[in-house]
Amino acid sequence: MTTAARLLQPDTLSEILGLLPTTSVLACGCVSAAFRILVDEYLRRSKRLDLAGSEVTPRHLRSLALIRMRGGAQAMNLSGCRRLNKQSIVQAVRDSCSLAELIACDVGVGSWTLPALLALTAASPAKLRVGGNIRIDCRLALNHDVVPGSALLLLLSALPALEVRRLVLINDRVNDRGAMPAGAAAAMLGAAMLGAAAPAAVVLTEAGPGQADAAAPVELGGGVELGGGVELGGGVELGGGVELGGGVELGGAAEGSAADGSAAEGSAAIPAEGIAAGEAGAAGEEAEAAVDESRLLYDALATALVASRSLEELDASSGALGVIGVLQLVVPLLESEACVLRRLACR
Repeated sequence: MTTAARLLQPDTLSEILGLLPTTSVLACGCVSAAFRILVDEYLRRSKRLDLAGSEVTPRHLRSLALIRMRGGAQAMNLSGCRRLNKQSIVQAVRDSCSLAELIACDVGVGSWTLPALLALTAASPAKLRVGGNIRIDCRLALNHDVVPGSALLLLLSALPALEVRRLVLINDRVNDRGAMPAGAAAAMLGAAMLGAAAPAAVVLTEAGPGQADAAAPVELGGGVELGGGVELGGGVELGGGVELGGGVELGGAAEGSAADGSAAEGSAAIPAEGIAAGEAGAAGEEAEAAVDESRLLYDALATALVASRSLEELDASSGALGVIGVLQLVVPLLESEACVLRRLACR
């Protein structure tokens, strides 16, 4: 074998090895010391690591990128390498200062999260970011990632090299039912759940108990109950203003008759109902504004994905299609002639 290795012309050997994936090329290098030298020379000349679907480990990948190829790899195909993790790929990219192409779909456990994708971008050499090609799959958590200033939107607009081939939508929406009062739940939806706002009907249903709260006994103090479920506080002055609980006046004169109790009840009940209705109305407006904002964000994301002409698969099987605004993302991808979407997984 050693004699055969010496007799082979470099061009002939390169042509033969060029027909093989990197894993088979590395296997050839195990034949003898002479073949290992030839294989290392070939790897450095080819400047390509094609390890797709292999059992390569993080330690082995770094050895290949940094030692055997001396940081000179210009292309890496790591798709389907289940034993790798995202951190090992980021390190290999950092070690390869001439890298211009990276294919890393279905690597390790799960798709690329936005924090991992940002780390990959930061580690990428200028040649890869500016004129190169990065093909990945991405995991988008709707509640946490689809927010104003979304990292994915920024990356798609500022990084032309990025191609998202597969997008996985994760419905991580917080369950807002039954855990908190209606007003607090509606306020939370309006202020925090920008990427996964509940439908208006759900907000109204959750805010509905606010109406029940208004009908239920409302304590304004402690003392005399006047029959409408509204308790008036301590002393009731029949000759002047009516005081509630802590000496709060509900103004106006009251006459000492049975009608006085009815008038006092009405004066107390109206403000309570008005406050509840005002809170429900304000919460509804906030939730509606959040829904509108989420739809705008999904629309912007759809526009960016269509413009990239790279998305081939959309996975919404976690129930993501039930989140308000997501259809603003899905429908344009299905309708656009520029989109190359081939598969939609939903449930």
